[in-house]
Amino acid sequence: MHLAMTRHALRYLKENSKAMLFFPRGSGPLLLQGYVDADYASTEGQKSITGYVFFANNSTISWSSQRQQCVAISSSEAEYVALKAAVQEAIWIRRLLANLGHPQTKPTVLFEDNQTCISFTKPSLDHKRSKHIDVAFHFTHKQIHLGNIIVEDIRTEKQVADVFTKIQTKARFQWSTQQMGMVTQSPST
Repeated sequence: MHLAMTRHALRYLKENSKAMLFFPRGSGPLLLQGYVDADYASTEGQKSITGYVFFANNSTISWSSQRQQCVAISSSEAEYVALKAAVQEAIWIRRLLANLGHPQTKPTVLFEDNQTCISFTKPSLDHKRSKHIDVAFHFTHKQIHLGNIIVEDIRTEKQVADVFTKIQTKARFQWSTQQMGMVTQSPST
């Protein structure tokens, strides 16, 4: 199985050796936004996968796909763990952009497709069913309260971060990479 997956990856790399990220010339202040997703209990040991991608003025600047360190006991918890990782990345990027002379004057929008996960971010709701979630993950609440982050709902079919967490059809994979600014360089250029 691992050999077949390796061959598949090498075949993809060979066929897409001229693919690259395209960064269009932007105008105005840099606007940071991100997409975050999780795939519940999809790996060995029942650990979930976290995936996120960040854009500055519609150009991909950061992405990640990694196995979560903890074992989530629900898909909503897996999504919340992924959201916490994305919030940490967003805060780091915001600080980097500020140091480079591009401070973020508005909150960074993170697009999430799990309604229960989004409800976890609302401090005014009673979360009796989520008390098992480690307090460390409530870091997200603090960043929302400080005005650094806004979590918004997005339909699953528009979730760009799915490419980092789930096996996709070829058409869906191409849509995702196109959304991230991936282009194929023609042989003449």
